[in-house]
Amino acid sequence: MTTDVNWTNPYAERHGTWLRGNLHAHTSPASSCATLPVEVVLDLYADLGYDFLCLSDHMTLTPGA
Repeated sequence: MTTDVNWTNPYAERHGTWLRGNLHAHTSPASSCATLPVEVVLDLYADLGYDFLCLSDHMTLTPGA
């Protein structure tokens, strides 16, 4: 059985400003699955050129700036 696959980029003709981001990251000590504190994580993502970051720490609500 042969299946046709569409290998074209659906975003190739889209114009505008694209942002680079992560919608799921953790920091320590708020999440037991993380090892880096929030300040370090923010700096690392900024150094990598990310435009936005969502911290998904377990059972912790931190008001935005």
